[in-house]
Amino acid sequence: MWLELLDRGLEEIRKYISRNQTRKQQAFEAIEAILNAVNTTKAFLVESPDKHHNPNQALSATWLAAASKVRDLDNDLYYRLIEKSMYWSDPSTWTREMIEASQLKLDTFRDSAMAFLAKTK
Repeated sequence: MWLELLDRGLEEIRKYISRNQTRKQQAFEAIEAILNAVNTTKAFLVESPDKHHNPNQALSATWLAAASKVRDLDNDLYYRLIEKSMYWSDPSTWTREMIEASQLKLDTFRDSAMAFLAKTK
Protein backbone atom coordinates (compact mmCIF):
# COMPACT_ATOMS: atom_id res chain seq x y z
CA MET A 1 0.00 0.00 0.00
CA TRP A 2 2.70 2.51 0.96
CA LEU A 3 4.74 1.58 -2.09
CA GLU A 4 1.74 2.15 -4.34
CA LEU A 5 1.17 5.58 -2.82
CA LEU A 6 4.86 6.40 -3.21
CA ASP A 7 4.81 5.24 -6.85
CA ARG A 8 1.74 7.38 -7.58
CA GLY A 9 3.36 10.36 -5.90
CA LEU A 10 6.56 9.91 -7.91
CA GLU A 11 4.55 9.59 -11.12
CA GLU A 12 2.75 12.86 -10.36
CA ILE A 13 6.09 14.56 -9.71
CA ARG A 14 7.42 13.25 -13.05
CA LYS A 15 4.33 14.57 -14.86
CA TYR A 16 4.70 17.97 -13.16
CA ILE A 17 8.37 18.22 -14.15
CA SER A 18 7.57 17.14 -17.70
CA ARG A 19 4.81 19.77 -18.04
CA ASN A 20 7.15 22.48 -16.76
CA GLN A 21 9.90 21.44 -19.17
CA THR A 22 7.44 21.41 -22.07
CA ARG A 23 6.13 24.87 -21.14
CA LYS A 24 9.69 26.18 -20.82
CA GLN A 25 10.54 24.78 -24.26
CA GLN A 26 7.40 26.44 -25.70
CA ALA A 27 8.42 29.73 -24.11
CA PHE A 28 11.92 29.60 -25.61
CA GLU A 29 10.48 28.79 -29.05
CA ALA A 30 8.08 31.72 -28.72
CA ILE A 31 10.86 34.12 -27.70
CA GLU A 32 13.02 33.00 -30.63
CA ALA A 33 10.12 33.38 -33.08
CA ILE A 34 9.34 36.90 -31.85
CA LEU A 35 12.97 37.99 -32.03
CA ASN A 36 13.25 36.45 -35.50
CA ALA A 37 10.23 38.48 -36.64
CA VAL A 38 11.67 41.67 -35.11
CA ASN A 39 15.12 41.12 -36.64
CA THR A 40 13.74 40.13 -40.05
CA THR A 41 11.54 43.22 -40.11
CA LYS A 42 14.39 45.52 -39.06
CA ALA A 43 16.60 44.10 -41.81
CA PHE A 44 13.84 44.62 -44.37
CA LEU A 45 13.33 48.23 -43.26
CA VAL A 46 17.07 48.94 -43.54
CA GLU A 47 17.42 47.21 -46.92
CA SER A 48 14.20 48.60 -48.43
CA PRO A 49 13.35 51.89 -46.70
CA ASP A 50 11.18 53.03 -49.61
CA LYS A 51 9.00 49.87 -49.55
CA HIS A 52 7.81 49.88 -45.95
CA HIS A 53 4.31 50.95 -47.00
CA ASN A 54 3.92 48.04 -49.42
CA PRO A 55 2.32 44.72 -48.44
CA ASN A 56 4.89 42.06 -47.58
CA GLN A 57 3.54 38.53 -47.44
CA ALA A 58 6.81 37.08 -46.13
CA LEU A 59 6.84 39.44 -43.15
CA SER A 60 3.15 38.84 -42.53
CA ALA A 61 3.83 35.09 -42.44
CA THR A 62 6.83 35.57 -40.11
CA TRP A 63 4.71 37.51 -37.61
CA LEU A 64 1.91 34.95 -37.87
CA ALA A 65 4.41 32.15 -37.17
CA ALA A 66 5.55 34.02 -34.06
CA ALA A 67 1.92 34.38 -32.97
CA SER A 68 1.37 30.63 -33.32
CA LYS A 69 4.25 29.99 -30.90
CA VAL A 70 2.78 32.38 -28.31
CA ARG A 71 -0.86 31.27 -28.59
CA ASP A 72 -0.91 29.06 -25.49
CA LEU A 73 1.42 31.25 -23.43
CA ASP A 74 0.27 34.88 -23.56
CA ASN A 75 -3.11 35.92 -24.94
CA ASP A 76 -2.37 39.67 -25.17
CA LEU A 77 0.93 39.14 -26.96
CA TYR A 78 -0.72 36.60 -29.27
CA TYR A 79 -3.28 39.17 -30.46
CA ARG A 80 -0.63 41.87 -30.89
CA LEU A 81 1.43 39.51 -33.04
CA ILE A 82 -1.65 38.71 -35.13
CA GLU A 83 -2.23 42.43 -35.61
CA LYS A 84 1.40 42.88 -36.72
CA SER A 85 0.86 40.13 -39.26
CA MET A 86 -2.27 41.91 -40.46
CA TYR A 87 -0.31 45.17 -40.63
CA TRP A 88 2.19 43.66 -43.07
CA SER A 89 -0.60 42.33 -45.26
CA ASP A 90 -1.42 46.00 -46.07
CA PRO A 91 0.59 48.64 -44.15
CA SER A 92 -0.93 51.54 -46.07
CA THR A 93 -4.22 51.14 -44.18
CA TRP A 94 -2.57 51.67 -40.78
CA THR A 95 -1.98 55.11 -39.29
CA ARG A 96 0.80 55.86 -36.81
CA GLU A 97 -1.88 56.30 -34.15
CA MET A 98 -3.30 52.84 -34.90
CA ILE A 99 0.18 51.32 -34.66
CA GLU A 100 0.90 52.99 -31.33
CA ALA A 101 -2.51 52.15 -29.90
CA SER A 102 -2.02 48.50 -30.84
CA GLN A 103 1.54 48.46 -29.46
CA LEU A 104 2.96 47.27 -32.77
CA LYS A 105 6.36 48.96 -32.63
CA LEU A 106 9.31 46.62 -33.07
CA ASP A 107 10.96 47.70 -29.84
CA THR A 108 7.76 46.89 -27.94
CA PHE A 109 7.83 43.33 -29.29
CA ARG A 110 11.53 42.98 -28.49
CA ASP A 111 10.87 44.20 -24.94
CA SER A 112 7.96 41.75 -24.60
CA ALA A 113 10.18 38.87 -25.72
CA MET A 114 12.92 39.83 -23.29
CA ALA A 115 10.41 40.16 -20.42
CA PHE A 116 9.09 36.74 -21.34
CA LEU A 117 12.65 35.40 -21.26
CA ALA A 118 13.21 36.86 -17.79
CA LYS A 119 10.08 35.04 -16.52
CA THR A 120 11.16 31.77 -18.17
CA LYS A 121 14.59 31.40 -16.55
